[in-house]
Amino acid sequence: MDTLINNAGFGGQGAFLTRPAAADLAMLQVNAAVPTELMKLLLPKMVARGRGRVLNVVSIAACFPGPNQAEYFATKAYLASLSTAIGAELAGSGVTVTTLLPGPVETGFSQAGDLTKTWLFRPGSGADPVKVARQGYAAMLAGKPTVFAAVNSPLKLAAKTYPWLPHRLALRVIAALQEKR
Repeated sequence: MDTLINNAGFGGQGAFLTRPAAADLAMLQVNAAVPTELMKLLLPKMVARGRGRVLNVVSIAACFPGPNQAEYFATKAYLASLSTAIGAELAGSGVTVTTLLPGPVETGFSQAGDLTKTWLFRPGSGADPVKVARQGYAAMLAGKPTVFAAVNSPLKLAAKTYPWLPHRLALRVIAALQEKR
C-alpha cells in the first residue's frame, strides 16, 4: 500500500462536564488512537519501500482550544501535531505526511454531532466535500505537509495567529460559535 487516508472522525456539542464519558472516550479512540495505529501499521512498510503518502484529515479546530467541543478540538490538535512531527521524521525517506485542515464541510458531521443549531455549523454554511477532498488529495500527492481547505481568510488568519491573540477573547468567541442558538 502506497497511500493511507485517515478520514474517520466525529464531534459532539456540549460542555466537558455534561457530555457522557463513554462518548468522549469513543471520540478519542476514533479521532486519535485509530489513525495512530494505522500509521504505526503502514508507515514502516512504506519507508521500507521508499515511497508512500499519508493524508490525515484533521480540522481547522486543531488550531484552537474548543469550549463546548473540547474533546473534539483536542483530538484534532493531537492528530495535527503527530502528523507534522512524523512528517518531519520521515524527511528524505520518500514518504510524506500531509495534514488537511478543513473548515466546516457539508457532510453528516454536524448532524451526527448535534451541531446544526450552532452558528459555526448552521445548515448550508459548509464547504463542498468534493472540493475539499480534491484539494487535500492534490496536496498529498504534491507532498505538502499542511493544507487549509474550505477556510475563509479571517478564520485562516485566526488559526495562524491564535498564539498571539488575547486568549480570553479568543476562547469567548470560539465558545459562542459552538453554543446552540
